[in-house]
Amino acid sequence: MLRWLRWLQMNLTNIEGYLRRAGMEILGLEEELLTSRASLLEAIRERHRNWLEITQRIICNSGGWLAPIPW
Repeated sequence: MLRWLRWLQMNLTNIEGYLRRAGMEILGLEEELLTSRASLLEAIRERHRNWLEITQRIICNSGGWLAPIPW
């Protein structure tokens, strides 16, 4: 569990960036989305039980990739 949490912390900035980019390019959300301080990942986590699956699908379908942890 600690390794998974470390991976999540290490990729948090990238995850937020991919979600924002997907929101703008795919969903057509406004430019203010880029400058907002609200966490899109946190919003997904609060609304959906399968938040990790949803997040990973958005990232992969938009051409993104998350770095593995160096063990």
